[in-house]
This record gives sequence, C-alpha cells and structure tokens, in this order.
Amino acid sequence: MFIMSCKYVSHSPVKKSVDSILKHHPNEKIVIVDSQSDNHDYHKFFSNYDTVEVLYDINKYRTPGAFYEACKRYPDEPYYVNIQDSVMIKKPLHEFINNDDEFTAFGYFHDTLAHVETKYEYQYMKKILSNTKYFLPKPSSSQRTVFGPLYIMKNFMMKKLMNNGTLESIKSTSRTEDQMYERILGLIVEQEGYDPVNHNIEGDLMSNGKWDSMLSDNLEYFTKKFLGRE
Repeated sequence: MFIMSCKYVSHSPVKKSVDSILKHHPNEKIVIVDSQSDNHDYHKFFSNYDTVEVLYDINKYRTPGAFYEACKRYPDEPYYVNIQDSVMIKKPLHEFINNDDEFTAFGYFHDTLAHVETKYEYQYMKKILSNTKYFLPKPSSSQRTVFGPLYIMKNFMMKKLMNNGTLESIKSTSRTEDQMYERILGLIVEQEGYDPVNHNIEGDLMSNGKWDSMLSDNLEYFTKKFLGRE
C-alpha cells in the first residue's frame, strides 16, 4: 500500500503522483490522507480510480499524522510506502518492497542536532521521544536523517511502532516540525537496526551531486517537486 499526505494547492501534482505509482504498480492500493487542505475538489481527479481512496477530516498532524491514520485504518498491509503528493515514481520499487529489510529510506542525509538544548527544534524532538522507548542524543551529535521522510516500512516494524505508541506520539503542526520528523524517524530506525546509510534507495541526497540530480530530475527512482508550501 502507498500512503500519501496531501496539502492540496493548485500546482500540486497529486494526480501525476498517483498515475506514476499505478504505472509501475498497477494494482496497488493508494491512500491519500488530506492534511487540512483549503480545497477538497481534488478528490474528483480520482472518481474513476478503483484503488485510490482519499480520506478527509481525520488528520490534524500533517505528514506524520497521515502515516499514523492510514496505518490505523489499514493495519494488516504487508508494507507501507510513504510518499508525498509532490513525488513521482520513475521505476518499480519491487526489489525494495520484496527484500527482507523492515525499513528502507528513499534517501538520507547527514545532519547535526541542535547545538544547544534550549533550541526549539531540540526541545520538540525531546518531547516527542520522551513518550517512547527511543533516546535523543546530546546536542551537537551527528545523525542520519530520512529525507522527506519518504520510505518503505514493512508491517512488522509498523506494528512495533504502533503498539509501543511511537506513531501516535509523533505530531506535527508546522513545516519545522515536519522537518524534525525526518530527524526523529532517522533516530528511531537507526535504533531499530536500520541505519538509513545502509538501508536506502538513492543514497545521500546532500552529497556527491545528488542534490543537483534531484533538482534536475536525474535521480533513478523518483522525482521530487518543491512546491513552496508551509
């Protein structure tokens, strides 16, 4: 199953995103979780799509809330591919879906946690992780971050994070907190034995020309559009 968070704007390529999935995964169930869009008319794009479902008025917590609500509604899917309405798939993902890894990031990047503990971003991550079994390293620690976050998560890991309360704990109400979700997820999956450095599709998206490749649409597996939304 593919899960897509959508904060719809007029230039959102959400239909292109769905069509790209179905081109390579024609029988795939796609669940679009609306993220408090002002315009809900985009559901009309999918009136004739048998495998696409658009869910409204269930998600107050942006990107992490979309994943949580979809998994809560469909707890028995063998895998969950989490993307955004600004991402188009360019090749089949079967080799990553069918392998034995419980988690695969589309890409990752290296980051440094906030340099001081009093910084808002650090306090936000501390608050989220305080309700889980996972730990937050000290300020200025280096970490591997899940870009997007775009990822494939298998049912076993989803159930683990659902049952221990982690998925419900991660709430975002702003773009900044969405960005912290990338970092929180990187910490969680690394502590579960799936360091994004070793479990990814496109590699380090901030190095070796990968960022330029993404901006020029030269990545192998996906296209990412930057829509400038808040």
